[in-house]
Amino acid sequence: MIKVLRERYCSAANEKTVREIEKATREQAKKQPGWVSGETLRDKADPTHTVIVATWESEKAFAAWESSEGRKKVMKDIAKLMAKPEKVTVFELLSK
Repeated sequence: MIKVLRERYCSAANEKTVREIEKATREQAKKQPGWVSGETLRDKADPTHTVIVATWESEKAFAAWESSEGRKKVMKDIAKLMAKPEKVTVFELLSK
């Protein structure tokens, strides 16, 4: 099992649009083989800063999602709304 953290900063003017895209993207991800769960966290001190935590059964399942056409299109759209590039970190689960 892996956890993927996506750290994003959007411009204040684009915050609502980004949240709508993120919500729609999560609905797509839920349908992917290997999806386990996900949540989006917003920084209380800076509402333009979010962290998305997604759990996947394997790196292979996550890689399939990342390389899917639907995901690529979403990332192209959302990248235009970011104040800086998204940071993605993949963690492996060592213990619960």
